[in-house]
Amino acid sequence: MKLATWKVSKKMARWGNNWFGIAAYHSETPYFNQRYQVLLQNQLVRSGVLAGSIAPVPPLRRPSSPAAAAPNPAAASVAPASQSVGLTNQDRGEPNGGPVRVRITAPQS
Repeated sequence: MKLATWKVSKKMARWGNNWFGIAAYHSETPYFNQRYQVLLQNQLVRSGVLAGSIAPVPPLRRPSSPAAAAPNPAAASVAPASQSVGLTNQDRGEPNGGPVRVRITAPQS
């Protein structure tokens, strides 16, 4: 678990506190990253952490048309722009081994 937490934190440091950054744990390739984003968000919806509906998951095999793939990390997000997502354990004072929790916040108006 510590290795996975470390890897996610490195990807988020590179790509930002957003869905692309979290899904970069699985892949930085825009198409596969976006697919993983959908899988993650669907799981959060199923578990009641995230409000919304289950989204269709893109096929595992990339479409042959390059236009069908997401063109860049910014376009690969499926979450509403009003949400930021972060993984946290150390900011709650838990050293290295605490459970990883997902924090979803809306921007302050």
